[in-house]
Amino acid sequence: MLHGYSPFVFQGGPWDESPYSKDGPADAEDNHAARTDPVEHRAAFPLAIAVLAACFIRMGDVILTNRNGKTNNREVTQVYLYLVQHAEAKSKEEDSKRGLTKQGLEDIKKVSGHAARRTPFEVGVVTHSGKLRAEQTATILAEQWEPHAGVIPVNDLEPTADPSIWGDRLALMENDTMLVGHLPHLSKLAGLLICGDANREPIQFKNAGIVCLEKDDDGSWSLRWMLTPEQV
Repeated sequence: MLHGYSPFVFQGGPWDESPYSKDGPADAEDNHAARTDPVEHRAAFPLAIAVLAACFIRMGDVILTNRNGKTNNREVTQVYLYLVQHAEAKSKEEDSKRGLTKQGLEDIKKVSGHAARRTPFEVGVVTHSGKLRAEQTATILAEQWEPHAGVIPVNDLEPTADPSIWGDRLALMENDTMLVGHLPHLSKLAGLLICGDANREPIQFKNAGIVCLEKDDDGSWSLRWMLTPEQV
């Protein structure tokens, strides 16, 4: 069973060098998170159960702990992946580059500030797809968490990118990583990591929401927490 759910967990660690992106590919509509219902704190337990049912995986007891601390009376080294869907963006008609809306700016500032106040994040770098809406989201996150290597655009985070590319990179990951990207890519990547199938989407992402996945010693991934604008 999942015990003691909290939308916060400690993070830290340097960043492994990643390919830098150049000009991003053609844009794609990815603001379709309207299908995501607001996730209240009280809905966290059903969300975790849904993930388990979708993937047929088993999660052990979850107890918050410092990195390299003790969980269930044993020494562990936790590795976390933070998947962030960019905040609400303007339409192409309103802005050809699709920068963030006023509401989008407010949402990501609220979520980022809330997380930073409650959690001693130690982000090595905040990465993004190179698209303006993702870059603006990443920049605001970095203002709160002050990553050591700053904000960096990386390849293969665009909306229609092949999720297996980052799936392969993350399999070798030994340090905490934050990816600021788009749907449907982030949803497919989460499905690939948690379920082993990119066509299964166990996480319902939300604009300006942060999803934390935890990598176990055997290389498997599980949902740790999710934080959305509606929760803060």
